[in-house]
Amino acid sequence: MPDDPHLGKTYGNVRMTARLGTGAMGAVYRGWHERFSREVAVKVLLNTHAKGSVKERFLREGQAAAKVRHDNVVQVMDAGEHNGVAYLVMELVDGFSLGRIVEEHGPLLPEMVARLGAQIALGLAAIHAKGIIHRDIKPDNILLSADKQVKITDLGLAKQTDDPDLNRLTATGMVVGTPLYVSPESIQDPRTATASADIYSLGATLYHLLTGKPPFHSPSPFEVMRAHIELPVPPIHGLRPEVPAGLAQLVERCLAKSPAQRPTALEVAKLLSRGANFKASANVGLTLLLTIATLVVVGGATGGWFVFQAVRERAASTPPPSAIVVVRSTLPNLRARIDSGPWLTLGEAGLAAAPGAHHLRVEANQPGPLLRWEGAIDLTINQRTELSPVLAPVAVSEVRIPLPGEGMLYADGLAYGLEPAWLVSKAGTFALARWDGTDWQSCTATVDERGQVVQSPVVKADHPAGPAWWRSRDDDGLPLAPHHIVSWWEVERARELVKLPPPPGWLVEGQRREQPASGMTSGLVSATRDWLAAVGELPNGQAAARWNTTLRVPVWCNEVGRIGVVGGAPVAAQMLLVPPTPSASPALAVPPVTPTP
Repeated sequence: MPDDPHLGKTYGNVRMTARLGTGAMGAVYRGWHERFSREVAVKVLLNTHAKGSVKERFLREGQAAAKVRHDNVVQVMDAGEHNGVAYLVMELVDGFSLGRIVEEHGPLLPEMVARLGAQIALGLAAIHAKGIIHRDIKPDNILLSADKQVKITDLGLAKQTDDPDLNRLTATGMVVGTPLYVSPESIQDPRTATASADIYSLGATLYHLLTGKPPFHSPSPFEVMRAHIELPVPPIHGLRPEVPAGLAQLVERCLAKSPAQRPTALEVAKLLSRGANFKASANVGLTLLLTIATLVVVGGATGGWFVFQAVRERAASTPPPSAIVVVRSTLPNLRARIDSGPWLTLGEAGLAAAPGAHHLRVEANQPGPLLRWEGAIDLTINQRTELSPVLAPVAVSEVRIPLPGEGMLYADGLAYGLEPAWLVSKAGTFALARWDGTDWQSCTATVDERGQVVQSPVVKADHPAGPAWWRSRDDDGLPLAPHHIVSWWEVERARELVKLPPPPGWLVEGQRREQPASGMTSGLVSATRDWLAAVGELPNGQAAARWNTTLRVPVWCNEVGRIGVVGGAPVAAQMLLVPPTPSASPALAVPPVTPTP
């Protein structure tokens, strides 16, 4: 590479001989150490980063790593600057990163992961013993060397716990580490991270080696980091049921949200060195590890491919065991999600899943309040598990959703007064409308489980939005037949329109505008029915009897042209409308009235 400015130059005692690769911060070269008469690796900071705190952070990799001498940590031999170029001299490792091995060949055998994990943990224990936190443990920073050893590399983000001057290099709000493997506390405040943060990253790394992917993955780094903080880790058995329980449980312990619940590096090494409850003997696992390591490192990509391909073909020859989970519910349009898998529509046949422990989430995929059930399930091979979960609304902190205008505000079929905003304390998708006596303004608002609101553009029309006018669910989100409960505000405007005198005590009842009107006379009911004929009609006697049972209040009805009450006295009866019959006008126009002062 004749244009490379570093080739042929000497930094310290090392002459640069070949370029090995380039990363985000620097390039790595093969070099010849004149004093030690051996080949080494040299990491050079790229010119675009060679200034300020970036250079300080780069050079402290050498200062931190040089303190650690262990077979499972890449040894740093020297660090310095030459004509403004910052460089690190370190042990040369001929081999591949674990990230590359998994990327090319897929998940590793559990026995191999246990042996590799024991060595990684021992290297981490040596790093932690020097008061250093690595802060960037991931598969790409773990090398498998020609002498069959794991080597932890790249301490460029390392933090020395007893050096406050190094802590200033990490600003408040800066996330340190790779989002796919970073611990929750490192996201929230990296300055407070301890050695336990490395254990979380180790757990994420072992999870990746076992399953072929990190615990949480998304195109959005924000969503990945939010998942590390908020979401449960998808159980390993849901992706690879054949992983021994001891190993799966240990990895998931490393991924505990609370640092206090994670084991230490030495505890991890001790458990994995015993095989972590594997059914296969430790000697078989060790032999397999040494064989694969030798073929991958010495034989190169071709030899490694044959070994991994044989492993994968052996696994593929046996169909994975499965179980069925069936969810019974009276709610329509249910969907379910097992662990971190995709949302799937629930049917009579149920969902197939791997045996073992899982986290199941069930939701009603419909407008209105978000109804959800979630919990742990334990599935048995070749068994059909039936559940009858009770879905409940997902509560959020109270949110104000404004809607322009000054008239009556409706949400999902109920009147909510003349306030400028609607207050909601449930997640879901809601239909809103406001009527000022002349025009309707309508929109939808979606509130997610964090209380964030997405509101559609407000549409102005001469009729109400159907979902805002017709109530089709009860307070718990369960289905009801469409109906509209007439409010005192609507009845009063109908009375003004036809100039009916108020009934005795009508204006001193103390009812709020949004409350269901009561104490009505048959004349008021008739006037309101006529005024709102285009947007609904009174139920007949048979339908009114059903509504009386559902709402548990007396109901006004229209039976053969005569207005009456079903289920009680007129003074306690409520007036409700049902969707108009096909013969009625399809328009939902409402005659304008002049609002009273």
